Amino acid sequence: MRFLGDILRQLTGAGYRKGSFRMSWFANAQRNELGVDMDTIEDIFKHGREVKSLVQHYGNYSISISYRWDQYKNEYVITSVHKYEKDTNR
Repeated sequence: MRFLGDILRQLTGAGYRKGSFRMSWFANAQRNELGVDMDTIEDIFKHGREVKSLVQHYGNYSISISYRWDQYKNEYVITSVHKYEKDTNR
């Protein structure tokens, strides 16, 4: 059921995170090491499900990003990027 809710939310733009963000040096290094492009990071930031970080599922893997608000620059800062492969042995 959550799957249908996610589709509806993405189609209607509900829950769409607005505002700009920038990557911290550490998060950008993680992103590069994992081979994740900036379009994917932006997609996760805007549409990802918020837990303690934002998570987006893509086929056989998931990517999560953590972020914080920088009140002085009036933008979000992506602070870390993690990629999780799904266990296909189950």
